[in-house]
Amino acid sequence: NGFTVGNNLAPQRENVTFTIIDSVGTGKATKSLHNAKAGSTVIIKGGTFTSWVFARIGNIVIEGGTFEHDYAEGTYSGQAGIEAGSGKLTIKGGSFAKTTVDGKSLASFVPEGYTVSPSGSVEETKPLVSVNDKKFDDLAAALAYAKTVSGCQVDLWENVDLGGNEWTPVNFDGTFDGHDHTISNFVITNTNWTVQPENLTSFSEVGFFGTVNGVIKNITFDKATVTGNRAGIVAATNYGTNGGAASLTFDKVNVTNATIIGFEKCGGIIGFVRGEQGASTTAPDVVIKNCHVSKFEIRGYYENGVWQSGGLVGFVDQGTNFTLTNSGAADVEIVDAHYIE
Repeated sequence: NGFTVGNNLAPQRENVTFTIIDSVGTGKATKSLHNAKAGSTVIIKGGTFTSWVFARIGNIVIEGGTFEHDYAEGTYSGQAGIEAGSGKLTIKGGSFAKTTVDGKSLASFVPEGYTVSPSGSVEETKPLVSVNDKKFDDLAAALAYAKTVSGCQVDLWENVDLGGNEWTPVNFDGTFDGHDHTISNFVITNTNWTVQPENLTSFSEVGFFGTVNGVIKNITFDKATVTGNRAGIVAATNYGTNGGAASLTFDKVNVTNATIIGFEKCGGIIGFVRGEQGASTTAPDVVIKNCHVSKFEIRGYYENGVWQSGGLVGFVDQGTNFTLTNSGAADVEIVDAHYIE
């Protein structure tokens, strides 16, 4: 309704918005799109265009699709190209055969927050990290915010080098997806246990994440040194908001070139897997799959060594539904070990 539809598309009404979802028909390609209706907007979400796209008077917003123009003089005369005319042309997505439009950079039609790749694809600019729909350029700030949002989704879009600086463990409830990136070069120093090991009553429980409830996936941790009791390079322990053990999944999480200096329950992925206890009414499901640890050392903070420690996991408590699949540890050294898991 309101469209002239054929090999060429043209709105026939003013002050309305049309959306093109895809191309159909023979060859699944549309020759051209011409918007000459004042106040009307055509939004292109998909489809293939082989000739010209012309915002002659009305507006065109390109959010997707394939544009195979040769970008000659893009005018109403019908020559191939993309042109704004007196209307407004905005490009937020799509794949383009060339990155210039009638001598202008394709980027001149791309608003802030979007980028043009060398191959001619236009995409939304990703931040360093996002928490749900909120964008951050600082990982610590993002995870501090994530602590306030139960069950959040955190996505890491770039590698992060923490520069050898001290990292403060963050308790986390949600899903953290590293998208196959690496967090590297950090130190955690926490000796907050109050007495000598034979009478230990206080536990520091440290790692990049302190206590975790949810999913950690698609991330590598490289060049980390953690000093603390009940410690993991990735996480210290599974602990829910209800005060009891929480269900937790690690999937495609890797650790390399790392060291833990502690006393008990220390592991490359997680230090202490808690079982049913406290406010927990059912045994937690803890899954480690597709995870690998390499070039990893655990040594004792005290002279009598380290207890209940391992390459992947330090200690698995009873009352846990624990699953380990397609995972392993190599080139791991545990110095002066006792009760190794």
